Amino acid sequence: MSEEIGTVIWFDQKKGFGFVKVLTPDSEFLNKEVFVHYSNIEAESSFKKLYPGESVSLNVEKNPEGSDKEFSSSNIRGVLGLPLLVDNQDYIYRPIKKRKDNEVGGQEEDESTQEE
Repeated sequence: MSEEIGTVIWFDQKKGFGFVKVLTPDSEFLNKEVFVHYSNIEAESSFKKLYPGESVSLNVEKNPEGSDKEFSSSNIRGVLGLPLLVDNQDYIYRPIKKRKDNEVGGQEEDESTQEE
């Protein structure tokens, strides 16, 4: 098991799981997507969740063959021992998905909605 640094790709707080992409240079897990479960998050808050784009430290290990997930994680916490975003006492974070430049009101812009 090795300690890695990664960024959260997505995390479904209702289902309690998501994936982190490993960013540690020279790691055997570099650019691999690792499964994370809420029970492995080391947070001060009783409501354990991660935010997309959040940087985390985690331990990664390869699962035995036959497992539905190739990699699993444990001891998920803030980078360098810093708190996770969920533990911030001063701010509440709400991730909002970015709109693409060609979208208008959540819909892709077509020729009829473009101004001439």
